[in-house]
Amino acid sequence: LVRDPTKERAEIFAGNIDKYVRIRGKSNKDVAKAIGVSERVLYNRRESPKTFSLPEMLLIMDYLQFSPADRAEVVVVQIKLC
Repeated sequence: LVRDPTKERAEIFAGNIDKYVRIRGKSNKDVAKAIGVSERVLYNRRESPKTFSLPEMLLIMDYLQFSPADRAEVVVVQIKLC
C-alpha cells in the first residue's frame, strides 16, 4: 500500500471542519459565506477535500478558530535551510 499524505491531510481537514462547525454552532451556509462560495461549492469541496485551495483552507481555519494543533495537522510548511 502506498500512502498519500495529501489525501490524508485533506481528510483530516474535512473532519476538523465537521468538528468545529459543531463546536462553534455554525452552519454550512455560514462557512460558505465566510469563504465567499456557494453552499453547493462548499458541499462539493467537503466531499472531495483535496479540491480546497490553500486560501480557502486558511479562511475556514480562521473563521472556525481551529486550534494551533489542528492547523498544524493540515498545513505543512517545508523550510529549506541553506
